[in-house]
Amino acid sequence: MAQAKKSKPPDVVRSSDENGGPASSFNLVDEKWIPVAASQERISLREVFSNSSVQKLSGNPVDKIVVFRFLLSIVQASNDLPDLDAWLDLTTETMAANALAYLDKWHDRFDLFGEKPFLQFPQLDGKGAVSSLGSLQVEISTGNKVVLTDWNLQHDLDLPQLAVLLLRSACYACGGKKYDNTVLLSPSHTKKRAGKNGTLLGFAGYLHSYLFADTLLDSLRFNLLTDDDIKEINVFPMGKGIPFWENMPKGEIDSRAESYKKSYLGQLFPIDKFLLLHGNQIVMTDGIVYPGHKEGLVDPAVRIVKDKAVWANTDKHPWRELPALLAFLEADAGSVLSPFFLCSGLTKIREAAGKEVTVWVGGLSVSSNAGEQYVSGKDGYVESEFSFSSEYMQGKNYLRFKNYMQDLDEESKNLYTSVQGYFKRMNIDPDPAGKFAGAATTRFWDEMSGHAQDAIDFTFSGASDEQYNADLAERKKMWHRLVLDLYSAACPHDTPRQLEAWVECSPRFTTTKSRKEKK
Repeated sequence: MAQAKKSKPPDVVRSSDENGGPASSFNLVDEKWIPVAASQERISLREVFSNSSVQKLSGNPVDKIVVFRFLLSIVQASNDLPDLDAWLDLTTETMAANALAYLDKWHDRFDLFGEKPFLQFPQLDGKGAVSSLGSLQVEISTGNKVVLTDWNLQHDLDLPQLAVLLLRSACYACGGKKYDNTVLLSPSHTKKRAGKNGTLLGFAGYLHSYLFADTLLDSLRFNLLTDDDIKEINVFPMGKGIPFWENMPKGEIDSRAESYKKSYLGQLFPIDKFLLLHGNQIVMTDGIVYPGHKEGLVDPAVRIVKDKAVWANTDKHPWRELPALLAFLEADAGSVLSPFFLCSGLTKIREAAGKEVTVWVGGLSVSSNAGEQYVSGKDGYVESEFSFSSEYMQGKNYLRFKNYMQDLDEESKNLYTSVQGYFKRMNIDPDPAGKFAGAATTRFWDEMSGHAQDAIDFTFSGASDEQYNADLAERKKMWHRLVLDLYSAACPHDTPRQLEAWVECSPRFTTTKSRKEKK
């Protein structure tokens, strides 16, 4: 076996002063650090709020989430929105102008190397072990992990990359023993040896959802919450609160940490890790302790109902989770308002006479073992966007979509059972038979996922019941043909014995009347 490459500690590439020394300042307000789509150039915070042509953020789904939530924290902090009327009166231009004025006021709090370094805790200086920056990057091999490709090597980070890594590491990091939890900034506090998973990550990787628009500024506006919204969520006794950069906690459980945890801005951008840059390395320890989804976590981007969360899953395309994410559309959903960004944002868009709605869904699936949280071979990023007509996002059409997805699931199960039955009939052990069946259903869903937007357009339409049911019947015929084709491709039928098993286990389809409703 070839010996794995030994990785070297990363060097942070920093802008140099005139003497070639490290930069003494990198202010996020003025420096270009935010990656945006359709451009090789990054932009600054000031450019975000002064350039209305920027459409989307760029990067992997988690980086998009943390940067978007950070930007959302800025506009949430800089705009007073008591109720829906105030939101309707707030134009995108006014929102951006308020954000720019706010950034000028708090300019010094956004410097990575200032007197109060951004998102860092100077109190950690001289305390705790220092770690490589690679230990905070899920794709990097550190310690005794094998380096498989150059993609897994620790590479130099420039300052823009470092800024994004700080945001990610404060609230979306994997848990494990890489954190030095012997460090206590609140003396009466105690910590477990292994660091907790990031609040926005969760145990297996939450699936996040946000409303997007044609421009980044409009996307931020659609996801703004009013004071009434925050009261309706009913889990933030401190109300909107103030953002972390205005007043950083001094410890894990001091009064500021407790008030931050109990405010909306404290959940919008959690600080569950305390960090301090140390040259080309970092000191890191557990920070504010947030509840998990089983202990009462409420996050407006995450679907959590009755202690159960919707997770990112590389084996299950995000559109298959839309029935759960859009359950608030159902007439008998009761008090289910999760995820709140979608529920609240749709109401605002309708009040503003908006026509189109784009739902962005994404996250990172992770695994856990012996106190370590990591990205295994089956884990990874997931990300999708779906367009809806706000006019037709109603309970009736939601039920159509829900039933449509259930019908597809039944087709998938039919295929799985048939393939598994064939191989069992051929005296193949149950485990291999299940693997063959699983591979066939994966191909089924891969094929159907190419038509995800079409499924949304079809079900969320204004078609009459008669026309809809007629069109659905034709679609089911195509699904049946696909199931039969995949069954034939998975199950050889050349020899007499194979042909006998193939015929005996071939998928059977029942004809039922199309459902108008399925409770």
